[in-house]
Amino acid sequence: MSAQYRLKTDRYSSHRQITNYILSHYPNGAFVLDVGCGEGNIGTLLTKQFILTGIDISRTALARSPDNYVSRIAADLNVFDWKLNKRFDIICAADVLEHLVDPETVVNKFSRLLKPNGILIVSLPNIAFISVR
Repeated sequence: MSAQYRLKTDRYSSHRQITNYILSHYPNGAFVLDVGCGEGNIGTLLTKQFILTGIDISRTALARSPDNYVSRIAADLNVFDWKLNKRFDIICAADVLEHLVDPETVVNKFSRLLKPNGILIVSLPNIAFISVR
């Protein structure tokens, strides 16, 4: 994700919908992987104590992410040369899959990182939305 990507704060935005779901359904201490985290938009909205890991192609953006990210990984998701040795309760890919060469392979790789009963949350842009057109 680009460091230019902005936090969506409207109550109906994808960032709010995702974080409201996480905040209302998961306890403190849940492990969250924020895929394409950029400067930490999702982490900025997660006010409970979650154990956040961010993965993004931009080292500059990762450096600007909030302190509640306990781990930051600089990696190109298209290359598949990255490895994670932990399991997550939640993996969030907010507006990132549409930027990938092979999103299906990336989703399959991430799904293997989920704990039993873990969830993968994905948001994609609405191409019918007037500002996108």
